[in-house]
Amino acid sequence: MRTYGKYLSATKRLGKKAGRTLYQPSPGKQKMKRVNIRLSTGSWTLFGALAQAHGVSRCYLFNYLLWLESVGVGDSIVDTMNEGVPTFHRSYSYILHLDLVENQVTRKLRCRPLSHFYALDYRDWFPT
Repeated sequence: MRTYGKYLSATKRLGKKAGRTLYQPSPGKQKMKRVNIRLSTGSWTLFGALAQAHGVSRCYLFNYLLWLESVGVGDSIVDTMNEGVPTFHRSYSYILHLDLVENQVTRKLRCRPLSHFYALDYRDWFPT
């Protein structure tokens, strides 16, 4: 999240239709590999909000982040995205707007403050 949090909050949506959630494609006869990860409650909630704002499942977003890392995007954006600025906003709001009259769905992710970020690092909270 430290590498891609700001990137995900600034990029275009991954899912094209706001009324649907995009899931990862089935591997067919191949088996997917199970990966166990542990995230803090705040990181997991933020990850879920980013997935919802992008219109994708958490699993899809996790696979997308693994793909970005495997092609080296993290190395290329970390200096640009985080130069002199901490990684996270102070607060995130995920808004799902349903316009029943117009039959439209809009998903928004609002970050506050707009121009400042704060670093969330669990290592700062606990003595080593």
